[in-house]
Amino acid sequence: ELRWEFDLLSTAAGFRPSDNSSFANTGVKTSENNSGSYIYGGYHRSGGGGELTFKGQDNAIKNSRLKNWLSDTNVYIHPGYFKLGTSSSRGWILTPEFTVPVDKKAIVSVTVSAARINSSQDTDWAIVVLTPDLAKANPSAHTASFDWPDDTDATVYQEVSISSTSTWETKTVSGLVVNPGDRIAFGGRHSGDSKKGRCQISDIIVTVTALEDANRTTKVSILGDSISTFNGWCDKSNIPSGKSTTTYYPKSDGDVLEVSDTWWYKVIYNKMVHGTFEKNISAGNTTVVQNTTGDSSLYWYGWDFGTRLQAQGLGDPDVVFIYGGTNDLGHLEYNDTSEELIDGVEMNAGSFPESSQSRLEELYSAASAATTVSAADALDGTTFCSAYIRLLQMIKVRHPAAKVVCIIGDYLYYGQGQAISRIAELFGDDYVRVVDILSKYGYKANSAIPKYSYAHPNKAGMSKIADEIALEVLDWIDE
Repeated sequence: ELRWEFDLLSTAAGFRPSDNSSFANTGVKTSENNSGSYIYGGYHRSGGGGELTFKGQDNAIKNSRLKNWLSDTNVYIHPGYFKLGTSSSRGWILTPEFTVPVDKKAIVSVTVSAARINSSQDTDWAIVVLTPDLAKANPSAHTASFDWPDDTDATVYQEVSISSTSTWETKTVSGLVVNPGDRIAFGGRHSGDSKKGRCQISDIIVTVTALEDANRTTKVSILGDSISTFNGWCDKSNIPSGKSTTTYYPKSDGDVLEVSDTWWYKVIYNKMVHGTFEKNISAGNTTVVQNTTGDSSLYWYGWDFGTRLQAQGLGDPDVVFIYGGTNDLGHLEYNDTSEELIDGVEMNAGSFPESSQSRLEELYSAASAATTVSAADALDGTTFCSAYIRLLQMIKVRHPAAKVVCIIGDYLYYGQGQAISRIAELFGDDYVRVVDILSKYGYKANSAIPKYSYAHPNKAGMSKIADEIALEVLDWIDE
C-alpha cells in the first residue's frame, strides 16, 4: 500500500540505500543520498535513521487506499512500521471525514491488527474521534499537546493495547459515535519519546454498524454475562492477562445472528424512543460475586462484574442494565465454587431467609456510607448479596443520576431472585428497579423464554426478555 513516485521493490518503505547508485532509474535525484534531509516527490528522507516520511499525500500515495488517511503532519516510515503521535514531529493515520446525514449519527466499530516493535520501548495506542472543527484544522498543530487519554480537544474512546512483539494481535473497539464531519484518528500515547508508539500494522478496518436518529439522547449501558454479549459490541479494553471478554453471540448454528436480535438492542432501539447505545461490558461465564473459590486459572476467575466496572467503566450512561447471577449459581454446580448467597446461606437456597434480612440491611448501611469511588470499590463482595450491593453502590457513586434496571433471569434460583428484589427495595425505586422474569415464569422457563442452549435465549427468547423489560420499566427509563 505504501507507494512512492516510483514503484520498485528496491525502494519499498524503509529501504535505505547504501549509495547514490541505488537510486538509479527511480526518479529520485542522484544528489540525494544518505546524509541530510531532502524532500522530493512527496516523501522525505532523513539520513540519520533511515526514515521515509509521507508529507505530500497526493504524490506519495496517490494509488493507495491510504490516500487521504494520513495526517497533514509527518508520518515516519521505518522498515515495517509507522511512528505515530509520539512527538510534535510525528503524525496520525486519519480517516477521511464521515459523510453522515445531518440528522443522523453513525455507530462505528474499528478493528486493528498490529504488533509491537519492542516491548521495552513501545506503548499502547488509542483510537480518537476528532470533532469536525479539529479535524478540518491541521492536525499537526494538536499532536504535540495531546495528553492521552485526557485531552479535551477530542474524545478518546478506547486505547488499543498491543502487547505482543512476536504475533499479530487483532483488537476491536465498538460503539464509537461519529457525527457528520468527524474523523477517526489512530496513534500512540504522546510521550515526546521517538521510540514510543511504534507499531507494525497489518490492517485497520472501520465499519459503520448502524445509523441512528441524532435526537436519541438517553444513553444505555449493559453489564452482564454471556446472555448479554454480542461480538464487536462488547468492550475489549483493559483486559488483564489471562482474562477474557468472551462473547457467546452470535452462534453460526443459532438464530441470534445480528446485534439487533439481542434483548438489549431491542430495548434500546425498538422499545425506547430516546435510547442510544453507550457501552456494553458483558463477558461470558462471569459472576457478580468476587471469586474466592474454584479454579483460579480459569479466565472468568477474578473478572467479576465489579472488577470489570473498575477496569472498563460504563461510559456516561443515563440507564444501566444489570443482568447477572446465572454463573454465580452455575459455577457452584460445574466449577466447584462455594461462595454463599449471604453469610451462612448457600447460593442455591430455595428462598431468602428472613433471618438474614438484618445482615442484608447491615450490608446496605455500610454501602450507603461509602460515598466515594474508592470507598465503594473497597466494600466486601465475597457473597452474592454483598457483591450485588457493592456493585449498585459502585455505579451510584460513579453515575449518581443514572437509573439502574436489575434483570432477574430464569436461570437464577429463587433465593437469588428474592435477594435482588430486597436489595433493590433498600436502594429505592428512584435509583433501581427490577424486572423479575424468574418470579413471573419460574425456574428454567424454557417454554416462556425459549433458549438456544442452557441459559442462552434464542431469538424468540431475546424478544420475550425485551418485552418484559418494556412492560415493567419502559416509561421510567425512557422519560
